[in-house]
Amino acid sequence: MGLNWSNMWSLAGDNAAPLEPEVCLSGMSLDEAEKQKFLDRTARAIVRRRLTVPAILALESLQPLSFISSQALLVLSPLLSLALNCRDLQTLYLLLEERTGIERLLALIEKYDGEQYDGEQCAGEKR
Repeated sequence: MGLNWSNMWSLAGDNAAPLEPEVCLSGMSLDEAEKQKFLDRTARAIVRRRLTVPAILALESLQPLSFISSQALLVLSPLLSLALNCRDLQTLYLLLEERTGIERLLALIEKYDGEQYDGEQCAGEKR
């Protein structure tokens, strides 16, 4: 296989279609259950990795700019689609566009962090 300059930087190979932001962020409508599932999965991952404090700090500072952040996400979607799947990118976009999206994520992070802290306290007492 020779060097092909047109797809030299492509990560997907020779037969890949070009990444289009319209493809990834088109038809954006999610029901509340899908949004809640994404929030739950994200909050649990943050708490499991013990990133509660940095995540809360970042989300609290991002909260006043959530709509602008959603628009930046729209602009950066071709690049971000390399790291995230399209469904997660759509969900993140829609949650940032809502005023309550970040508040809901913060509440879940604090809830799961409290549950983990209580579990560690109980395990410490058993020793």
